[in-house]
Amino acid sequence: MHLVNKCKQLFRLCAFPILVIIVFVSCFFAIKYFTANNQEIVTGYYSLAVNLKTHHILSYPGSPLTPTAYRAPLYPAFLYAFAGNKENNIKAAFAAQLILFVLTILLILHIVNFLTKSVFASLVAVSIYSFHPVSIKYVASFGVEFFYGFVLLSMIAVLLHALDRKKGYIKYYSFAFVLIGISITCKSPMALFPLVLAFWFYFKPSSQIFFKRTFLIFLFLAYMVLSPWILRNAKEFHEFIPFERYAAFCNIYTASKGMAKACLPAEAHKLYHNEGKGNLYSSKVSSLTLIKEGMINYKAYFRGLIKRVPLVLTSFPFLFIFSILGLWLFRHNPGVNIIGLLVGYFILVHLLFSFESHYLIPVLPLFAILASMPIGYYKLFSERTILLDKIAGSKVIVFIPAGIILATYFLSVILLARETLKSNLKPNEHDAIESLSPGFMGENAKQLAHYYNKLGVLDLFSNYAAPAKKKFSMAIIEYPGYADAHLNLAYTYRLLGDEEKAFQVCKNMEEKLSPDYPYRLTILTDLLECQEISLRNMNKEKQADDIKGRRRKVEDKLQIELYK
Repeated sequence: MHLVNKCKQLFRLCAFPILVIIVFVSCFFAIKYFTANNQEIVTGYYSLAVNLKTHHILSYPGSPLTPTAYRAPLYPAFLYAFAGNKENNIKAAFAAQLILFVLTILLILHIVNFLTKSVFASLVAVSIYSFHPVSIKYVASFGVEFFYGFVLLSMIAVLLHALDRKKGYIKYYSFAFVLIGISITCKSPMALFPLVLAFWFYFKPSSQIFFKRTFLIFLFLAYMVLSPWILRNAKEFHEFIPFERYAAFCNIYTASKGMAKACLPAEAHKLYHNEGKGNLYSSKVSSLTLIKEGMINYKAYFRGLIKRVPLVLTSFPFLFIFSILGLWLFRHNPGVNIIGLLVGYFILVHLLFSFESHYLIPVLPLFAILASMPIGYYKLFSERTILLDKIAGSKVIVFIPAGIILATYFLSVILLARETLKSNLKPNEHDAIESLSPGFMGENAKQLAHYYNKLGVLDLFSNYAAPAKKKFSMAIIEYPGYADAHLNLAYTYRLLGDEEKAFQVCKNMEEKLSPDYPYRLTILTDLLECQEISLRNMNKEKQADDIKGRRRKVEDKLQIELYK
């Protein structure tokens, strides 16, 4: 017993320094990852933010006057303040995300302390999240997953305070449902969660009676948040588009074909087109028509569903196990139940359609919270520490993140409103399904290659083939193994009427293509198709047929991999 007391005394002294060390070390790892990989982390969301900053239109580079509804506006609006083609802009955006990362750590500390009254369990949860390789990777990238997780965690924190309030709970619940609505303007998987949560409260025996009378108001608040996006889309596209346009098409289609994993949107488009059904990403196709096709082909769908279950459960295997234990131990705690409800909802949504492990990254902070709960269940680990307890218990930790999200939402509304006032826009019913990331001139060869390649693509969009050829050639000089630049250069030679050079460029890249090249089979298919087109244009039919035979073998192999 004396030893236990000594340990508790030591913990009281070390708890706050431990938190500081966790924050600094995890930030150090994130900075190190960003520095090593920043030439590869610029994504479509960042490109939208750049165009939003430059042209005040939510559109992709190369088509600055063509609005898109393919991506929701919240995350581009957050990146808007930092966006630009210079490396300093990239660094500023990363610094902003690093601040959100620290706030996420503090939110986790607050929520676990709020639920368990155990600072020790709070530090364990913080450690799980802070040092998880996936957390470090995604805070240093501009994929939406990290920001989406920050939004969900903030929403949960406000909901927990609403549950705990004896007075003023209507204000808290209203704010919580507004945040849930805002999360839908980040990504659409949360679209049905307001309904799920409202009915969960309504039918829960212990729910306060006021909720049964007012839950329709909370639902109204959640879905009213979508109205600026809906109105903007109605004006630009003359359609009712409440979420990202075509967001789920690739997932629904590939799931209906019995695939466990999602493939590239372009690959799904090819498969759909090869079936003679036209353009997967057109206004003639809807989620409902794809679901109906899946119902007709229900045996294939269920085969894919069975394959997805182990993929989902093994995304974060140990966190899954300890999270289930935490849910069981705290099954009578309504706050833990709400976290479990959100995690369960999120898993189910992504289990129903084709799946990739990064889909669950937004709920990684919630997994960390639930996985630490078993520690908080035992009184041995419930030692209080005055300084850390004050930090973990501070409501400022809840309302600063919620305020950032609310401010970002209002910025997105202003930006959408400003876009709708423009008169020279050219809406296109065939929304782009893949974005062009803006290049930035970094310090190494790969960064320069990406930069020149993107500049070349922008030249092609503007019908400047000769300058584009020069840019693609410069990209290949900097990074000889860059397949995209080779394909773009071959296409440019074809535009300029030089099929021999177009063929040779693709042939050279095929010979350089390494076995571990990302999406190797898809790239190889494109390189062979490029060679086949050039040979046919040069009337070399026999050689073209030989290439076609090789291409079909690669496509068959690709199909087998997709359906695994």
